[in-house]
Amino acid sequence: MDSKQLFFNCIDKVDEVIDNLKISDFNKPTPDEGWNVNRLLEHMFYELYWIPDIISDKTIEEVGDKYDKDYVNHNFKRNWKIGSDKAKKAVKQAEFGQNVYLSFSIVTNEDYINQVSGEMLIHAWDLAKAINFPLIFGEQLSQNIYKLAKPKIESMRLSGMFKGIKVNDSADITTKVLALYGRSD
Repeated sequence: MDSKQLFFNCIDKVDEVIDNLKISDFNKPTPDEGWNVNRLLEHMFYELYWIPDIISDKTIEEVGDKYDKDYVNHNFKRNWKIGSDKAKKAVKQAEFGQNVYLSFSIVTNEDYINQVSGEMLIHAWDLAKAINFPLIFGEQLSQNIYKLAKPKIESMRLSGMFKGIKVNDSADITTKVLALYGRSD
């Protein structure tokens, strides 16, 4: 699976969960310590809406506060669809091999897409757990995320964003993916 298809598949998983979210779910806790559904959604919206600008090589300074809005509490399903469609279009049109500027590093646009794909998938799982929705990654998607995330596990842990969990080598691939990102089912 190439990086573009990986991104589309991960965002499709988020779309599944968003379609099943209700405003009444917003105060439910998520597996992200200290974050409820509303706070996690805010984070995901912010990341989603930045994708087209980051891929088009804009810097943080150039984008400024363009996305400092409340996308969650004003028709969140419609706003997610708009952001999702824009991000998918930007990824589809991207020519890989260019550098992009993140707050913590300069990476290739393909590396960025791979990173954000994994994060979005894991956050889809977080939301699904919060609302008791049976989200299934699937073998191929899990294999691809695992293959991309495993070599970066130390930098993920050092960043403080994800605290990996050790699992048995015989664990299924989805369990291994979740463990890389500090989750357990």
